Amino acid sequence: MTGMARDTGTRLGFNTHLAQSIADILGTPKGTRVMRRAYGSDIPDLIDAPINGETVVDLYQAVAESVGQWEPRLTLTRVQVLDAAPGHLTLALDGDVTGRPTSLSVEVAA
Repeated sequence: MTGMARDTGTRLGFNTHLAQSIADILGTPKGTRVMRRAYGSDIPDLIDAPINGETVVDLYQAVAESVGQWEPRLTLTRVQVLDAAPGHLTLALDGDVTGRPTSLSVEVAA
């Protein structure tokens, strides 16, 4: 299965399309979609917070909640923060897609 790149319209492989979809979910603030107020995540509220133990736990919870609700193709098993800079976050997501292990790198920008 393939998808389409939102910026160029070119064909994407499954994992790249899945990462693009998850980045859209995580980068969309809850309450900003008119007909789907629950769509999105709490990450835009956390993206400029200081990176400490409490914020990291909040990030993990926001990712797990949003991906679990809005991306049925992935069963998430692990979330790791790879890089955090002001207004930018890079995550490593591990999970299962129809029974096969999958690893993704997802970039979220505010």
